[in-house]
Amino acid sequence: MFTSKVTSTANALRLKIDVISTVGQLRERVSQNIPKAVFIDLSLTDLNVRDVVATCASSSSTRLIAFGSHVDEGRLNEALDAGCHEVLPRSRFSATLPDLLKKSFGEAE
Repeated sequence: MFTSKVTSTANALRLKIDVISTVGQLRERVSQNIPKAVFIDLSLTDLNVRDVVATCASSSSTRLIAFGSHVDEGRLNEALDAGCHEVLPRSRFSATLPDLLKKSFGEAE
């Protein structure tokens, strides 16, 4: 659900985003292009947040924004501890998504 919300909001803002579902795909993408931002869905239980952060560590310009359930404080704290720049409950992420995208990507590409 959140993937389509993010992609449709980005499309409306004329921003190009790629959806990547594994850390391996992210490593490959980062080796080709340094992303401006990476949005991390903490509901993906198989996803190791520390691996995502480590993969993006070569670029201090990449914003790491994680979002997840407000009741899963452990997972939210894990993302903060791993080094994410912003960690938001899903409700706040949804409410501020257009602004987050604009702030992360700047002007439309």
